[in-house]
Amino acid sequence: MPTIFLFRDPGSEVGQQAEAALREASTTLRGSIVFALASDKNEPIQQQLFHELALENLEPSDFPTTRLVYRSTRSHQHRQYMDVKARKYRIDAGYGARACPPVTSPDHYRSFVYQYSKGMIKAYQRSEPLPVYYGNEPVVQAVGSNFQELVLNSPQDVLVDFYAPWCGHCRKFEPIYQSLGESLKPLRNTLRIVKIDATQNEVPVQITGFPTILLYPAGKKDTPVEFRQQRTVPVLTKFLKAHCTNPLTLSQEDPNARWQGLSPDEL
Repeated sequence: MPTIFLFRDPGSEVGQQAEAALREASTTLRGSIVFALASDKNEPIQQQLFHELALENLEPSDFPTTRLVYRSTRSHQHRQYMDVKARKYRIDAGYGARACPPVTSPDHYRSFVYQYSKGMIKAYQRSEPLPVYYGNEPVVQAVGSNFQELVLNSPQDVLVDFYAPWCGHCRKFEPIYQSLGESLKPLRNTLRIVKIDATQNEVPVQITGFPTILLYPAGKKDTPVEFRQQRTVPVLTKFLKAHCTNPLTLSQEDPNARWQGLSPDEL
């Protein structure tokens, strides 16, 4: 069952007004949705919820605020990564199909539930801001909001490194992955090398360890292949050659074919 969370300061007047409005609305909506109260403080007890709903960077003036969460299963577990089965909704900042009364009015919650039940609100996802792209990046930095475009909708084979900034193995792998991207730059029309911070961006795959390296072959994006071998450029290149849809070959006349010491024969 979906849950509406009200994040408010219980000691403030506006927080108390919002809570009273929620309680009044719940008397008529009970049974169709769960209502939950939460603090507007990013405290340890609810840090993961703040993180998952992308609330930790909001200003104090942004509260009280509401979010609706629907989880398709009761058995979800996550730490620094996202519950990919959850769908999150907000009705402010243009996410609703029509204007909604303020959170201090019971009609806010009635409108929220109505628009959600009618499919009038689009789900949102946690995402870092879009990076600036120059077109010659050896490794493309993806974020949650463009993962679909860069990876799943791309006609290319796409290799993705799902990393965590605090992960020592990820930091050790970073220069190797960068070198791989430089080596394969001449194949950018058929092969894309991508990385994404899986602790700050939602992706449509459950990440349980870092780094996780997945190849999304062209034409078979729904069946990614996980790389679980030694993390070196030659081994990664061999893996790509074995699993990419497009041939991992370079023209002998390509002036860039020897970047980073990889010749066409080595590819």
